[in-house]
Amino acid sequence: MKQSMPSSILTSRRLGVILFAAILTFLYCRGLKVGQNTANEIRLKSQLFAATINSDATVDDVDIDSTSRLRRSGSISAKQGSSNDIIKIPSCAQPVYITLQRDDIDEILPPCHGLLIRDDLIITTHSCSKHSYTFHFSGLKSLMKATPHSELNKQIAEQLEKGKEQQLGILYTNPPYHYYYINQPVRRTRMFLSEISHHANGTEEDFITCDHDDKPIAHSFPSNNGELIPLSILKDILPSDILWESTDIETAVTLSYKQYNWYTKPTTTKYEKIEIKKLIKKYCRGPPGSVAFCNGKRYDFNDAAAEAMEGLDPRGHRRDCWPYYYDKWYYEEPFSGMKFLDWLDFGPGKFMDGINAMHGDSKCRKYDFNHDKVHYFTDEERDEYEVYFTPSKDGTKLIGRYKHNDEYVPESIDISERDDEDAHHYMWNLNKTMYIVVDELWDEAKYGLVKHTGIVAGQPALAGGEVYFKKNGVLWGIDVFSGHYKPGLEHLSMLYQWMKEEGWPVNSIHWMGLKEREKSKSWTKERCDMIRWHKIEIDGFDIDDLRESCYELTTSPYWTLIED
Repeated sequence: MKQSMPSSILTSRRLGVILFAAILTFLYCRGLKVGQNTANEIRLKSQLFAATINSDATVDDVDIDSTSRLRRSGSISAKQGSSNDIIKIPSCAQPVYITLQRDDIDEILPPCHGLLIRDDLIITTHSCSKHSYTFHFSGLKSLMKATPHSELNKQIAEQLEKGKEQQLGILYTNPPYHYYYINQPVRRTRMFLSEISHHANGTEEDFITCDHDDKPIAHSFPSNNGELIPLSILKDILPSDILWESTDIETAVTLSYKQYNWYTKPTTTKYEKIEIKKLIKKYCRGPPGSVAFCNGKRYDFNDAAAEAMEGLDPRGHRRDCWPYYYDKWYYEEPFSGMKFLDWLDFGPGKFMDGINAMHGDSKCRKYDFNHDKVHYFTDEERDEYEVYFTPSKDGTKLIGRYKHNDEYVPESIDISERDDEDAHHYMWNLNKTMYIVVDELWDEAKYGLVKHTGIVAGQPALAGGEVYFKKNGVLWGIDVFSGHYKPGLEHLSMLYQWMKEEGWPVNSIHWMGLKEREKSKSWTKERCDMIRWHKIEIDGFDIDDLRESCYELTTSPYWTLIED
């Protein structure tokens, strides 16, 4: 049962009402010029303030629109006005029907209203579109600024027939991007527009309605005098991704995050395959002869696309489960019509919890997938791991030091018990710079496991794998075993050729190649004759010299084959 307020509080609040009324009288007597709308707003707020003395309502719960009609977020009780005095906003449209409050003047003016049709575009009246406002953007704590959209407002004016008055306008706002798709920020389309001024089964007051799937549809917008202005005049002016009831509502894809929905035009697997091929070519491929973790040379297209998604993932380069999720999206029946990353994070994929085909019986749960990420190094972070080499004083060994502090690369293994887990990760970039990351120098608790893709931030390289050091920075051995980049014998030959041309003691290093189950695929001298050397186009490397280095490497006493 609600307890009554103490009489002292009631008395104080009544005194507040009297004081508020006295101030208004004083301002009026001083000749303050208040328009009819302002007077209506003051009267309504005064009445509302007095009414709250014996209720739980607050002034902040109520908005006054440009026609001075009272409305509450959601529904409003009969005590506060009849249905004829209320602008009815259905629940599906409440997040996009916004109150615009001017903050550039001293006068108290009634707020304008608008429809947030896209994260950055607001439809309002022509008179309201001339000014700047602040408003509450769903999901943000701070107020957003809305300003006149000069370009679109100019187009609206130019389209009007001669002698007709402009009644609609557009405001621009710039909230933080909710998310990125690949590397492009996304502005979400929040509702549908109709070319019919009101719902077929409703009244002209129903200028916003909800369809059977609770999608908001705006049919018109009320002018300052209450007339409903059809939105069809904006059809050829608004951007092409704005959705219209007549063409898009039956096919549009619904995406969601928490309590917010937005909509996009559908796509097809054929179109997405073409687009992903472009992305792979643009972001994943270096010059011929280099290595890239999503070049697709050894896999079918879906495998290559899945690998590309890790590097292009805008949510922090999640790892391990991409092939599983990509196949689920690609082969889903019926196809969702969503782009892959939209499907993964804002569509059916956000609920996935299945077996990861890459790892046998291990679970590929969405929660774990979202938290297991590869840290992509910044340029500054990468610089701390740049290594340079010099021969020892007697010229028999190769010494590695970090460039930024001249310290030796730490010892990595007990040579008598070689273990992949003890090796250091390295990447050799397109500029022939070597980066070596040592576990003991790496903050695994903060960044997770070191991955080859992370060292060069997903960029193409010349080689990558594991490297082994003895005490005092002595390089003991090197391979090109990178699960993502998958360098071949030609890349190890390239590394051998580079060190040889630098005058370094290559015969002091243990070089490790791959021993395949099929003997013909193992990295032997015969394999050198199967490599297409003519396809390598890396500056500074001659293909005949590379072939000769391959022969030398695979017949060296320090050459070792390691089983896959």
